[in-house]
Amino acid sequence: MSRVRAPLPAPGRVFELFVAQEHRMGFFSKDEKRQDIQAASRKEQTASQAPAPEVRPVIRGNMKTNTKKELEATDAGGESIIAEGTVLNGEIQSDRAVIVYGVVKGKVHIQSDLIVAESGLVEADVNAENVSIAGRKKGRTEARNLFELKKTGTIEGEIVAKSVKIDEGGRVIGKINMQIGSPQATKQTSEAEIKKKKEFLRGAAGAMPKKKEGA
Repeated sequence: MSRVRAPLPAPGRVFELFVAQEHRMGFFSKDEKRQDIQAASRKEQTASQAPAPEVRPVIRGNMKTNTKKELEATDAGGESIIAEGTVLNGEIQSDRAVIVYGVVKGKVHIQSDLIVAESGLVEADVNAENVSIAGRKKGRTEARNLFELKKTGTIEGEIVAKSVKIDEGGRVIGKINMQIGSPQATKQTSEAEIKKKKEFLRGAAGAMPKKKEGA
């Protein structure tokens, strides 16, 4: 039995083949990494361009308190929502519009508007810029501008507003006072009118001819 011995490649040749193969694998790995990075970058850009979901601040639960509740809103609409099934008992202050679907008892002071939905009940003294009632309202209501009662609304108590709008079917149990200007403005106007009258009378008295002596 004969044996044939094949000549081995020179040591330098083996090293060259190994290095060439390693370089090819390295380039392939770099290409894969580059593609992964580009794909991740495209996903991030797509996520950043997608519109953010609208978030409206909603107050939920069965909250009962005798302390002051500070209501704040951070959404674009600037509204605080008291959800249906929620009970707030205390004093509410807000510089944003408040929409009531639940129940509010106590006192309410709002720099903006108060809207009572058809499912809402407010048993509180209210002071707001504009008031719209589609549900039920009990207590004194002061609207610095407009009071509006929808056809499904019922209100019991005194209403004080600059202007009043009542839809057919709306129920009012109480009295309505149309307010022209604030009490402070009315007081200032009265004082100014009194001052003008005094000046007029003083000027008129000075313009009258004096009575001659011995006449």
